[in-house]
Amino acid sequence: MRQHFGLKIFGIIFISTLIIFLVWRNLGAPQYSGEVTFEAIDDEVNVTFDHHGIPHIKAVSEHDAFFSLGYLMASERLFQMDLMRRLAKGELSELFGAKTLEVDKLFRTLGLSYHFKEKFKEGLPQLQYIASMEAFYRGVNKFIERGSRPREYYLLGLAPEPFTVQDGYALVGYMAYTFAMGLKTDLLYDEIKKSAGLKALNQLRIRPPSSSEMTVEAKGEFKKNSSFSIAQNWIEENLPVFTGSNAWALAPERSKSGGAILANDPHVRLSSPGLWYEAYFSWPGRELYGHFVPGLPFAALGHNQNHAWGVTISYVDDMDFYSERRKEDQVFVKGEWRDLKIRKEVIRVKGENPVEHRIEVGPHGPLLDGLTRLKGKRGKSIALKWTHFKKENDPPKALYDMMIADDRKAFKKAMAHATSPGLNIVYADKEGNIG
Repeated sequence: MRQHFGLKIFGIIFISTLIIFLVWRNLGAPQYSGEVTFEAIDDEVNVTFDHHGIPHIKAVSEHDAFFSLGYLMASERLFQMDLMRRLAKGELSELFGAKTLEVDKLFRTLGLSYHFKEKFKEGLPQLQYIASMEAFYRGVNKFIERGSRPREYYLLGLAPEPFTVQDGYALVGYMAYTFAMGLKTDLLYDEIKKSAGLKALNQLRIRPPSSSEMTVEAKGEFKKNSSFSIAQNWIEENLPVFTGSNAWALAPERSKSGGAILANDPHVRLSSPGLWYEAYFSWPGRELYGHFVPGLPFAALGHNQNHAWGVTISYVDDMDFYSERRKEDQVFVKGEWRDLKIRKEVIRVKGENPVEHRIEVGPHGPLLDGLTRLKGKRGKSIALKWTHFKKENDPPKALYDMMIADDRKAFKKAMAHATSPGLNIVYADKEGNIG
C-alpha cells in the first residue's frame, strides 16, 4: 500500500514537472501559423516564413506593412528590443538593480532620450516617415497588449512598457554612441601626449593634424570604475556590439553579368539573439528586403526594386571635448559667464530606493564630471560636444528616404538628413550606378 501511494506521488510530481516545463518552454513563443485578427489594420496582410525563418510580409498599405513588421519583430525580439531601449534611456536599473546604476547615470547624462523629447516638443513634421514609425510601434504594442511576453519578464517580475517613436530615436542614439570613437580615443590621446609628448602621439596616428592641436586640460587620473568603463563592460557582456564591417561595389564593366554588384559584410560580435533582424515587406508600388536593428522600423541596409545599399562603420571624429572654466552653476564661454541648464532625473532601482541624478548641460553639451576616466582640473569641468545633437540630425528620416528613393539622386539627398551615427554607405542600382 505504501509503495503504491509512493508511486502515485511520484507520478503526480513527474506530470506536474512536465506540464510546468512545457508551459515554460512555450512562454512568449512566436506564432508561425494560423490567423491573428486586428482592428488596427486596414486590410488583410499575408505573412509567410521562408526556410531560414525570415518573414515575408505582403500588405495593401504602407501602414499595414509597418504595423505587421512591428508585431512580428516584437514576437521574436521583444526582450532584446527592451534591453537596448532601456540602455539608451538609462532605465536598466529598474530591471537589474544597483549593478547597472552607473550605466544609467552615463546614458541619462548623454540625454539620448531627453534630447529628442525636446525635439518633439518643438514639433516634428507629420510626414509619412513619422506615420510609418507610429504604425510600427502600434504593432509592437499590440503584441505587448496580448500578454504573451518572453520568459525573461517572469523571471524579473516586470512587464514591458509600450514603445513610442521617441524610443526609436533613443535607440538610434545608442547606435551613434557605439560608433563614436571620441570617448574611447580623445582622452587617451591626451594622456599619451602628456606622458610621451606630441611627437610620440603623432607617430601613432594615421594622419597627424597639420594645425596646432587643442587638448583637454584634465588631471590624468585613470578611473577603472567610472560610469563609462562600467557601461562599456556591461554592453560588451550583455548586448550585441557593432564591431567593424566592410563593403565593396563593382561597376557593370567589371562584372560578368554586366550589372553592378554590391557586397556588404556588416559583421558584429556573435550573440544570441544576433543583432540583425531580417525581413521582407511590400505594399503596392514598394518593396524592401532589409536588415533591421531590433526596435527600429527602417532598415539599416537592404535592397528594393531599384537599388541596394550596405553600411560600414565610419570611425569619424564626431565628438569634441571642452575644458570648461566654471564656478557653481555657470561656465565661462566666449568671454562671459553662462548659466548651466540643470535637470534632475529619478532613476528607479530594483530592490532599492530611487536615485536622483543631477545632469548639467553647458553651451557645448553635457558635463561629464565623474563619469569618464578623467577628472577636470580644479575649477574646470569636461563638456562633450557631439554631432548627434545637431538640430538637423534626423537618422530615421534618412533611412526611410533611402528605402523609398527612386534613383541615385534621391538616395544621395536622403543621406543629407543624418549627421550621426557615423556610417559609410555603399550603393548600387539597376541602372549600373555605384557609389
